[in-house]
Amino acid sequence: MIKSFAIFKNDNAEGNQPQYRMVGKPADAPQDQKSNTLASIWLKEKNGQKFYSGKMKDEFVKDDGTKYDGYVIITLVEYRKLKGETNNEINSEEIPF
Repeated sequence: MIKSFAIFKNDNAEGNQPQYRMVGKPADAPQDQKSNTLASIWLKEKNGQKFYSGKMKDEFVKDDGTKYDGYVIITLVEYRKLKGETNNEINSEEIPF
């Protein structure tokens, strides 16, 4: 589970390439494990309003070549259900804002 992430500007983005990327790594990952790109993000404008639009990656490949399905965003309650945990209360300490 990825609980924190960073967004970086892609300095060499051209044409339809994403101007930003969201990166992160699992909460239990070793300190020296490099972060993975989770999503591509574009800065767009419509009707004079600027906004960010993004797409989560469809596939994730670990350093050892192991391929995993892509990323989705789910609630902690749903995540705990998937893990088979019965405590579905959300601890406010887990929410960063």
